[in-house]
Amino acid sequence: MEQNTTLLCDIDPMLDDIKIVARCISIWKSHPAGKPNEVWSLDMVLQDEQGNRVQATARTKEVINKYRLLIDEGSCYRISNFGVGENGGKYPFLNHRYKISFFRNSGVTRVPSWEKNPRGFNFEPFNNFFTKDFKETDLVDVIGTIVSITDPQPFTNYGVDKIRRNVLLEDLEGKQLELCFFDEWSEKFTKYAENPVSAGHAVMILQLARVKYFNNIAMEQNTTLLCDIDPMLDDIKILARCIRIWKSHPAGKPNEVWSLDMVLQDEQGNRVQAIARTKEIINKYRLLIDEGSCYHISNFGVGENGGKYPFLNHRYKISFFRNTGVTRVPSWEKNPRGFNFEHFNNFFTKDFKETDLVDVIGTIVSITDPQPFTNYGVDKIRRNVLLEDLEGKQLELCFFDEWSEKFTKYAENPVSAGHAVMILQLVRVKYFNKKPSVRPALFASKVWINDKIPEIEAFRQRYVEKPGYDPKKHTITVFSPAKKIISPVDFLDGAVKKMVGTIRDSNNACHMIVYAKVHKIHRENGWAYLACKRCGCSAKEIDGTASSSSASKFKKQQTWHCKQHDEITSVGYRYKVVIRVIDDTGSASLLLFDDMVYKLSGFHCQTLINQYGGKNHEDYFPDELNAMIGKKLLFRFEYTDFCKDNNHHVYTVKMMSDEDAIINSFKTEFMAEEGVNPEDLQTPVPSGSQSTKLTAADAIPFNIEVTPPTSKTHQADGSEPVVTPPNSGANIDGDAEAGSSGSLKRSIIDLDDYPEPVEDPKRGKHLVEVKIEPKD
Repeated sequence: MEQNTTLLCDIDPMLDDIKIVARCISIWKSHPAGKPNEVWSLDMVLQDEQGNRVQATARTKEVINKYRLLIDEGSCYRISNFGVGENGGKYPFLNHRYKISFFRNSGVTRVPSWEKNPRGFNFEPFNNFFTKDFKETDLVDVIGTIVSITDPQPFTNYGVDKIRRNVLLEDLEGKQLELCFFDEWSEKFTKYAENPVSAGHAVMILQLARVKYFNNIAMEQNTTLLCDIDPMLDDIKILARCIRIWKSHPAGKPNEVWSLDMVLQDEQGNRVQAIARTKEIINKYRLLIDEGSCYHISNFGVGENGGKYPFLNHRYKISFFRNTGVTRVPSWEKNPRGFNFEHFNNFFTKDFKETDLVDVIGTIVSITDPQPFTNYGVDKIRRNVLLEDLEGKQLELCFFDEWSEKFTKYAENPVSAGHAVMILQLVRVKYFNKKPSVRPALFASKVWINDKIPEIEAFRQRYVEKPGYDPKKHTITVFSPAKKIISPVDFLDGAVKKMVGTIRDSNNACHMIVYAKVHKIHRENGWAYLACKRCGCSAKEIDGTASSSSASKFKKQQTWHCKQHDEITSVGYRYKVVIRVIDDTGSASLLLFDDMVYKLSGFHCQTLINQYGGKNHEDYFPDELNAMIGKKLLFRFEYTDFCKDNNHHVYTVKMMSDEDAIINSFKTEFMAEEGVNPEDLQTPVPSGSQSTKLTAADAIPFNIEVTPPTSKTHQADGSEPVVTPPNSGANIDGDAEAGSSGSLKRSIIDLDDYPEPVEDPKRGKHLVEVKIEPKD
């Protein structure tokens, strides 16, 4: 017992009379599967004080029974008189070249245990599993935090039904390792999977475990690229990283969750949207899936990329089922955040769709001050940011409300931000007057500003390498965007100046400008319409979506149809008002839309809808819009071939202005200001009398809302009656041109200046048309 002992790593069959001192850290009986009584051998793992390990075995029944009673796990022994053989057999363990065999007369004496490492742990760093190539015989110890546990996954192996469960372990550095357990081993995790909250921060040690490799994917050989996903494929399996995950919900109601959505990206950079819809599935996969981690996913559905918020330009998206297999796998080191940057030139040469989501990186050149505005009656804030790439190409970004607040600290102290580099991931592209603008997508987008991540550091370094680089030249500029001022040249350019009464005299299509007073509003044409919030086009309700059965568990989402965006779920009210304008030559009908009506009335459409307490806007006409009447402005509109050929004389106003400079430019060498009696330019006021006769002094309004009372005089020859002003002695054969002068009394009611009938799309009514027959 006092003689020298040999370290386990030095055991060799060429040595004589070897003596070892070691601790038994594991002992077991080897037997055929399912036959524990048919013992093959008694096996154990011995470990010396230096941490070296060797396998020991006893084969005959007599030797097995003897040493099973003598040797216990955790105890230390002095062992002598044993054999040394090759490390082979049915179940070779450890990476030792040899193993020892007990004889009938082998000496086994218990000795005092050393206090150091009583259980014999020898933990392997997680990084080693990705850098070293472990052999089949290697047994390792691991320790880590249990991150996730999958549900049991049944499968068949050589005709035998089995169960598999995967567990993800994480070390202190955040490195993750997958553990796989079968049958009885998988049942050890059932209580933790069923009640994960009570388990708290669960730490696990696994001793003497094997390392296996499966073509760098979890348990399956063949996977499908995300770009090749198709509903016609069976048993699809994918390997992807979750680069974004979020819960979709109505605006301002985060607890009313519609779905759990995510964007997955494979190693080749292909992306696809994934979704979980029911509450049970949402809760399950929200705990299993984390941003930045990689997963092997199987047993899922493939559907059309539609719904409330379709993302990406993939034709399909995947749906999670209750039994969808999600197994965390080791993350690939390349591009851990899944960036796929779009070149700035592409925004000016490509035509991005509404569903496209892109990533951009650039230097922040300027940030505007917050700009308040009202959208469908809701007060909002907008801020624009200008981004520049290495080639000097610039791209405008637009942010609203909470997103705009992210730039406040950089706008308030731009010097401290220095050379600010920003990354925006999963953002939409919109076009305004063919100019691209990038803005966040609902829920999905992420932003990094001056973060210490490799992509930002590398981008800034490329600036540093440019000749003459000076970081002071790349500080942020803050400015208040100037209000766009339309000059007289811009307003009048390419347009024909007209008096109202001469609009219909034009033989060619052109842009026209008139200077006229708002005389009346065509109330019969309504004042508002339901519009798509994305483009402003008219939205029509789709049948069957307005209501749902009271017995239904989930209320069906109401949808509308838009010509540009098909089925939509977000609508609002906008102005659409037909006004009558007048000057001393005649009158005409003009159509004004949302912004113009707001500028003339001072009220937003949605504000009036809310104020009058309902959506049935056809049933009333807000008095607030009467503020438009009497205002005199320049109106620019397009006189089209359609108007000329189809006798359509309601013109859509494109621009309007009450700026003195523009009005003076319009009047120059066109309208005579001298010799005009202001009283003659006043708008005639219709009489409130209910008499059936009109006197010569009664004014005839240009906008006839009811049929004017007239007298009918039958001719002696039985011809059709002629309409004349009652009590008028005027000569009917008088000069027609005299009737258009604002300084003379009219001798004839010249109704040629009245508009063509304007059809009310809701009531089917027309303005009254009075036919004039010439006098014989």
